Amino acid sequence: MINGTGSAFQARTALLPAMLAVALFSQPGCGGSRGANGGEAGDVERDVDTGDGDAVEPDGEADNDDPEAGDADADADADGDAGPRPCLPVAGAGAGLTLRGTVVTPETVIPDGEVLIDRAAGLIACVAEDCSGRPEAVDGTLICTDGVVLPGLINAHDHIHYGTMPRWRHGTRLFLNRYDWQSNAGYIAFMRAYRAISGTHLCEMTKYGEARMLLGGATAVQGSAGAAACVAPILRNLDVNGAEGLDPYELRERVSRISGLGASGAAAIAAGLADGSIDAFVPHLAEGIDESSRAEFDTLRNLGLLVAGTGIIHGTGGGTIEFARMAAHGAALIWSPRSNVDLYGLTTNVPVARAFGVPLAIGPDWTPSGSWSVPEEMRCVDEIDSTYYADSIPDREIVEAATSTAARILGLEAALGRLAPGMRADVTVVAGDRAAPYRSVIDASPRHVRLVLRDGALLYGDADLAAPLATPFCEPLDVCGAAKTVCIKTSDAPADRLNQTLAGVTASLRAALDAARASDPDWNPSNPAATYQYELAPLFFCGDPPPCRFGRGDIFGVPGPGDADGDDVPDARDKCPTVFDPFQGDLDGDTAGDACDPCPLDPVPSCPPPDPADIDRDGVPDAGDNCPAAPNAGQEDSDADGIGDACETPALTIYDIQDPSRPLHPPEGAPVAVRGVVVTAIHATGAAGTIRGCWVQEPGGGPYSGILAFVGSDPGVSIGDVVDVSGVRGEYFDASQIGSAVVMRIGPGAPPAPETVLPSDVGTGRVMAEAYEGVLVAVENVTVTNANPDAPSSYNEFLLDGALRVDDLLYLIAPPPAVGTTFRRLAGVMHYSFGNHKLLPRSASDVER
Repeated sequence: MINGTGSAFQARTALLPAMLAVALFSQPGCGGSRGANGGEAGDVERDVDTGDGDAVEPDGEADNDDPEAGDADADADADGDAGPRPCLPVAGAGAGLTLRGTVVTPETVIPDGEVLIDRAAGLIACVAEDCSGRPEAVDGTLICTDGVVLPGLINAHDHIHYGTMPRWRHGTRLFLNRYDWQSNAGYIAFMRAYRAISGTHLCEMTKYGEARMLLGGATAVQGSAGAAACVAPILRNLDVNGAEGLDPYELRERVSRISGLGASGAAAIAAGLADGSIDAFVPHLAEGIDESSRAEFDTLRNLGLLVAGTGIIHGTGGGTIEFARMAAHGAALIWSPRSNVDLYGLTTNVPVARAFGVPLAIGPDWTPSGSWSVPEEMRCVDEIDSTYYADSIPDREIVEAATSTAARILGLEAALGRLAPGMRADVTVVAGDRAAPYRSVIDASPRHVRLVLRDGALLYGDADLAAPLATPFCEPLDVCGAAKTVCIKTSDAPADRLNQTLAGVTASLRAALDAARASDPDWNPSNPAATYQYELAPLFFCGDPPPCRFGRGDIFGVPGPGDADGDDVPDARDKCPTVFDPFQGDLDGDTAGDACDPCPLDPVPSCPPPDPADIDRDGVPDAGDNCPAAPNAGQEDSDADGIGDACETPALTIYDIQDPSRPLHPPEGAPVAVRGVVVTAIHATGAAGTIRGCWVQEPGGGPYSGILAFVGSDPGVSIGDVVDVSGVRGEYFDASQIGSAVVMRIGPGAPPAPETVLPSDVGTGRVMAEAYEGVLVAVENVTVTNANPDAPSSYNEFLLDGALRVDDLLYLIAPPPAVGTTFRRLAGVMHYSFGNHKLLPRSASDVER
C-alpha cells in the first residue's frame, strides 16, 4: 500500500482512470484564472481518459482514432496558436517549482502546459495549461524547459548492482534458458570481475548502476537488491520496504527458480496480494525458449500465484495458453527484449500477450546483455515492433510501459507513473520535437534528458536549467558534449559514504577493477581483451547501441522479399505474413496465426475474455480436462495415458531430430519425444562418475541415428535398455541433445553393434562428422598420430590417423598411447565438445590393441 490509501492490484485497476480524471481537472483553482473562466481549460480536457478506454472529445463523442493518429491530435494546439507562450524563467524563494513545456501525463498531452511542484511536500500541486493561480506558485521558481515534461521513468526490471559490467562477449553462442548460460564456462569467467569487487564495493557498484539509469531519465527501479543506506537518495529503490518514501509499500521479488518456492511461502505471498499487505510480486519466470521454461508457468499456477498483483519478469517461454491464463487471472508482464534477443535470439511473444490485454511494462535487465537506459529499451521495443510486429505498438503505449502501466503493475499507481495533483513529484524532462512528445521520449539519450527530479529535488539535468535547483553537493558532468549537472553526493559526512561524488565513485571502481585484473592469472598487458570483464562499463553511449534483431539456428530473422516478417516461413504459407511467428501457432484453428489473431481463442469476430475455469474453451473444465492447453471436447486419449491426444508431444525419430533435411526436423527449443530407442552409453563424468544422462540410438543405426539424452541426474537405465525419451531439442555448446530429458525404461534389450566408420569421414570438419554425432561407431586398424593435440595443455586426448580425436570423458585409456601406437579396433559413441568431434570409448571392452 502507499500512504495508507493503496489496496490490492485488482481493486485499484478499475477505479484509477476515473479518479485521476477527477483529480487532474477538478482541483479547485488548479487552472488559475484560465481554468476558472472555463476557457482554455476545455482544450486540456479534450483527451481526458474516462476509464472506458476511449478519450472524450469536446463534442462528447468517443475518440476511436488510431492511437498514433490520436497522438497527433493531442499534440496540436486546438486554438491554432503559432506556438508556445513566451516564457521567462523566475528564480523565486518559495517552495513552489513550475515546469513549463509540453506536458505528457502520459495518457494526455497538454501542448503548452505547466506542472507545479510543492517542493516542501515533494508532491505535484497542479497540472494544467496555467498553474499560476495556485497558492503554491506564489514567489516560486519557474523553469522554461522548452521540452517534454513527463513522469519520472520507472525501470520495472534490472539488476542494478551489475551496472559496472560491460556487455558479455559470447559471440554467436545462444542459449535455451537462463540456467543454460548461467552454467556456461564463458559466463563464469566473465563474472570474475564482479566477484572480485562486490564484497568491498557493492555500495559504489549500486550507485554507479543507479546513476546510469538516472542519466537516462529514470527515477525508480525494481531490482536494486535492497540498496544500502549509502545509495539513497538517487533512484527510488522499490525493493526496499517503503520504497524509500512510499511507506507503506511492499514488493516481493523472486530471482531464483520458482520451483524452489515452498507451498507455505507461496501461500503467504498470495494472501498478502489478496489483502493488500503486499503490493506486487515479481518473479523471474520462463526466461528461455524451451519447454522447461514454459513449464515454469505451470509451477507458478500450481503454487496459486498466477493472480492479480503478479508481474512476471520475462515470460519468454510463454505461449497462447499461458498468456490467456495471465489475462484471465489479472497477472501482468515485465518485458526485457534486448536482453532476451542477445541471449536467446528471440523474445517473448508480446503480440499474443497484447491480444489478450495483458498489461505490459519494460525493464532493461542489466548491462551484460540488456539496455543501458530505459529509453534505450524503449527504442529496442520500437525496433522490434517496426521490424517484426507490423508497427502495431503505439508510441504512447511504449512510454506508458515505463510510466503509468509500470506503476500499475508494481502497485504504485497511487503515487508514481502519472503527472496529477497529489502524486509524488518524480518528474523527467526531455528535449525533442514537442509536436511528437512520445517519440521524443523514446528517442531520448542521456544528452537529451534535460531534468530529472525525485520528490521535486534535483538529481540530474542541463546545467542551465538545473542551476536554480542545484545544491553545493552537485557536480558538473559532460555528456556527449552537453554540460550537465548531477547530484549524487548528499552530505560531507563520511558515514554511509553519502559524501561520495559520482566522479569519486567512478574513480574508486576503476581502481578496484584495475587491481583485481592485475591479480588475475589470465591478465596479459599486451592483450587486454583477454580480461575485458574488468573494464568499467561507461555511464552512457554517445553512439547507437547494438541492434535488436531476431535470429537463431534455422530462424534468420531477416525480413525480405517473400518473407516480410523475417520468420523464415514464406509469406505464401505464413499464417501471419507480417508478424514474426516461426512456430505458426493457431489454437482456435481459424487459419489466422495466434501472433496476428485479435481473438487467439475464438474463430469469431468478438473476443470474450478468457475463462479461467476452461482456458481452451472446449467445454470441459480445466479441473477434469485431459488436455487443458488445447481444445479437445471429445477428450480423445489413444494410448490411455491420461494425456489427451491433442496434448501429446508428437513422436519423432532420432533421425528427424538430428537430420536438418527431414521435413519433421524440429526447431531448437521445441518439445520432442522418441520411442523404442536403445541405450548405447551412460553419460558419467568426473572422478566420482556422476551420471547425467545417456546416449540413445534408433535400432536401425546409421547416420543421424543417435543422440545424447541429458537428464542432469541418473536416469536409472543400463546399456541395452529399450526406452522412451521426451524433452527439448537443444544444442549445448553445439552438441546436439534432448535436454531436460525424461527417460522411461520400457524393457531390456541388446545394444546395437557399432557401425564401422573411417576416421577421415567422422573426424572434426569431415564430411560425415555431423551425421554420426551421437552414434555408436568403431574404427579399425588405426594409428596414433598425435599423442597430445592440445599441447602444452593436456586433456587426455589423442589423434588417430591425423583426423579423429579420442576423448576420456567416459573411459580413460591408460597408459596414454604414444605416437605410433596401433589399435586393431576402437569403439564408442561420437560426441562434439570444445570445437571437435570425438570418439568416446565406454569401457575396456571397446579397446582392442
